[in-house]
Amino acid sequence: MAYAWGNALLAIDKAAFGSGFIQAGSEWSVDVERVARDLGIVIRWTWLDGPSGVLVREGKHSLVILNRRNHPVRQRFTLAHEIGHVFLGHPGLVFKCHMTYDNIPRGSNRLYEWQANRFAEQMLMPEELVKEFVANHGLHLNAIRTAFGVSEATAYWRLVHLGLVQERLAI
Repeated sequence: MAYAWGNALLAIDKAAFGSGFIQAGSEWSVDVERVARDLGIVIRWTWLDGPSGVLVREGKHSLVILNRRNHPVRQRFTLAHEIGHVFLGHPGLVFKCHMTYDNIPRGSNRLYEWQANRFAEQMLMPEELVKEFVANHGLHLNAIRTAFGVSEATAYWRLVHLGLVQERLAI
């Protein structure tokens, strides 16, 4: 699994950067809905009590249900996270996303959830784009999260994982 995992991360960075997956009207924000559609994933929005999103799979078909109660930034991350489960080939028919970025609940398959979180982080903030943004605009967390359409936590952890900032105890 480690080999496939590494290849998947490399593939999504290159796909997001090199294939025109930037949202119309944005210089930096990946069009996560387009990525899902191009992968054949159906997206629906509804009012959910509890989860941020649900992934339902049947054979080669995937449906992601996003919670309208969540902020659009949260919906983007949830969609990218659920795409991660599909793209990485995680086994299972239903995944429910309840967590914040770095707080994976006990009882879930923590490895799969962690991998889907990292996948979402990389999909929404491709390495080449992040480095270009930082080179042109500096290392300003608020500007980075706004440009990429992600939460402060997602932007922070992406910068940590790219080695651009040091991990700190609280953000």
